[in-house]
Amino acid sequence: MFYPAVGPVEMELQLRPNGGAWKGHLVIDYPPKSFARESLDLSDLRVGKSEFAFSDPKSAGVNNWRVKFRGALIGAELSGIAETESDQDGSPPMVVLGDWKLRKQNP
Repeated sequence: MFYPAVGPVEMELQLRPNGGAWKGHLVIDYPPKSFARESLDLSDLRVGKSEFAFSDPKSAGVNNWRVKFRGALIGAELSGIAETESDQDGSPPMVVLGDWKLRKQNP
């Protein structure tokens, strides 16, 4: 995954069924040591028939803005987009878009 200020990052996404719902956990490791590792349970995870969505409410990689993730299983990979936006003091909002791919790893 690409973060504009820090470059590619390592992302780990854990999804697991929990009764009739899904639970998820996200870990993001940034290459610069000035950014702390992010590790959070996904309180807004939504899983549909062909796609899923969740957010990082306060991402260190983009000035603590909320980042929304959407993705789908394509073959053996999870692929998706990440999006955030911020108001710019009277100017149109700045929108930052990125994409990501994850490969399944068995524990």
